[in-house]
Parts: sequence; C-alpha cells; structure tokens
Amino acid sequence: MPEIEKIILPISEISAHKDIVKRFGNKLVGEIPSLAYPMTEEKLRYRLEELKNEGLTAVLAENLGAVNLGRRLGLSVHGGVSLNILNSNSLEIYRQMGVSDATVSIELSAGNIKKLKRLRQKQTFL
Repeated sequence: MPEIEKIILPISEISAHKDIVKRFGNKLVGEIPSLAYPMTEEKLRYRLEELKNEGLTAVLAENLGAVNLGRRLGLSVHGGVSLNILNSNSLEIYRQMGVSDATVSIELSAGNIKKLKRLRQKQTFL
C-alpha cells in the first residue's frame, strides 16, 4: 500500500483536535475556509497562528486571500482547485505568489495536465 503524502483537514477540525498536528506532523495540511468574511478574518488569522505554534506547517488555499494569509504567516501554501489554474501562465503566477504546488482546474483534460507538467518543473498534484 502506498504511503500517504498529505492529509488535508479543515482548520476547524484541526483546532478542535490539536493532537492531530503532532500525530501527523508535516503530512497535515490545514484547509483554510473558502469564504472568510471581513468580520471573521482576525479570528481566522489567530486560529492559524495558534495551529502554527502547535506545529502546523502547511495550508490549502482556495482563493487569493487565503494564499496571502498563509504566506504572511510563513506557512507552506498548497493551491486548491478553486484557484482554477488552467494554463502554465496562471501556474507560474501562483508559484511567484508563493504557492508550493497546486491542484489544477477540473476542466483540464489529461493531455493538458501532461503539457503543464512538462512546462513546469513544479509539482502539480491532482
């Protein structure tokens, strides 16, 4: 059986069960909520800072705000499918923004995904 590379859980679940951070270590990725309203952003930032202090090292970002939040906190950022990465240009822009790897758009064919992989030496997971 192949080894599990990443375990993605909502940050609310990780916060509720902080022992998960130590249990899964660097394999754990905290999913930032897709929608964060201005009145909840501070609470979200604080929760992520707490989890970082517990040992969380990476987050999954589904929008630009989440990408920026993860990078500002010094976390490794994985790009989610909602970033809608359709081509090598968008993949490169997100890489420049600090996204370490990404889930490309579900609209891409297998052939287009292979072209992206050949064009970019960055890891792209599906």
